[in-house]
Amino acid sequence: MEAAFRPEVVGEASLASNQAPVLEAAETFADRPVIWLQHALIQQSNFGRAAAQLRGIAPAISLEALERFNALPSSQAEDRLYACLANQRWAAAVAAGRPYADLDSLIDKASSEMGRLTDEEWLAAMRAHPRIGERGGDSPEASAREQSAAMGASPETLGALAAENLQYEQKFGHVFLIFASGRTGEEILVELRRRMKNDGVTELAEATAELRKIARLRLEKLVSP
Repeated sequence: MEAAFRPEVVGEASLASNQAPVLEAAETFADRPVIWLQHALIQQSNFGRAAAQLRGIAPAISLEALERFNALPSSQAEDRLYACLANQRWAAAVAAGRPYADLDSLIDKASSEMGRLTDEEWLAAMRAHPRIGERGGDSPEASAREQSAAMGASPETLGALAAENLQYEQKFGHVFLIFASGRTGEEILVELRRRMKNDGVTELAEATAELRKIARLRLEKLVSP
């Protein structure tokens, strides 16, 4: 079971007036399992569960965007949630939990419902993602945005990623998944080679944890300005 933590969120107003402390915090914790951003002027905390390292500053939260999400017809809400994590049962359960008072509540519900997914459902959700260095998948715009840093890698690195992605799939039977936002192609290649040494059970756990990070980031963007 994942350990729970409660990082604080930086709000829209604080980014405008106190940018330097925020950037300093991001630099300080860039190599930690999660970025802890604290700000005395913002009264938002308890940001929910996550397994993960978030490279960069979490997006400012828009209550208007959250209210729009709460007001969507069920089918539209489920479609938007499915774009965060490609599992219809999860999307329907999170949509049914509306209205959410804040992002904390949404993240808590999303995390709780993720805990109900089977290994087979996680594997099916992984198939909705393109290979690192490629385009496509069920949410091509989000995948392209998340891989933007990696796509700027040298031809040699992209070639190695393509070849070693195939080796990974032959060994584990599913696409190599990693929280790619802000990571270079070279960094991802190092991680791919490290994870090739895992056994099947260990690697499925790592891949699932990475998919949780991706889903969390997309949820945050869903209710961001």
